[in-house]
Amino acid sequence: VEDLTGHADLIVFPKEWERFHTLFAETGQIPLVLNVTLDQSQKTEHIDNGEGDEATNAPTECKFILRDAHSIEDMCARCEEAVQIHVPEYRLTEADLESLKTLFAKYTGTRPVKLSVRLPDYDCLLKVRNISVQPNAQFYNDVHAWQKKEARAE
Repeated sequence: VEDLTGHADLIVFPKEWERFHTLFAETGQIPLVLNVTLDQSQKTEHIDNGEGDEATNAPTECKFILRDAHSIEDMCARCEEAVQIHVPEYRLTEADLESLKTLFAKYTGTRPVKLSVRLPDYDCLLKVRNISVQPNAQFYNDVHAWQKKEARAE
């Protein structure tokens, strides 16, 4: 497994492989939420920082044992909290907000929506009425693309 900071070995025992092998095959490069425990049988290395502090044993490699796994989309579907979307200050025009509303309509669901707006003197969190979404990975990609669009010429 890997994230933006590095990688680690993931140990999957036969029982867990039976439960999750289709999830791994279906998702490919799509992020997963993994419930793991740290492998306690790891080799360690004695580290002395040279400053007289107490030396410690640190793992030479990081290994995790898989306990449970879910797709990001499955985790999003289970969540009932509001989806919070940051709206850049330059995207507060009526046309921009209408385009955001259209984007939300593509992902109609049960989770409420909140918009966070950072203004020069205020941070605002706005609850959006009558709009609920069911976010998935594509939803967040679309929102990110909407956020990054350049300011419209007036």
